Amino acid sequence: MKTITPVDIPTYRRNNMEIANDVLFAIKTGLHKPTRIMYKSNLSWTKLQEIMDVLLEKNYVTLQVNNNRKRYYISPKGSDALAKIMSARSALEI
Repeated sequence: MKTITPVDIPTYRRNNMEIANDVLFAIKTGLHKPTRIMYKSNLSWTKLQEIMDVLLEKNYVTLQVNNNRKRYYISPKGSDALAKIMSARSALEI
């Protein structure tokens, strides 16, 4: 019997679209604080900031700052995009 080592296990890297989808999903499920979104999406702080900048620029999320604390909320455009992605994923499941 062969012993499985970490080298034998294939790695999978998410692309930016998949990461953005995970971030939108985290926000949609009620996480609004950046650190909680980061942990739920399994991201580094730098990568979260990069993705959030893009999502804000494209109006998929909105940012509210109150007493120097950031909160992110999914926009209607972001909800629509997330629904389409989830629908496509379920249609492609094998």
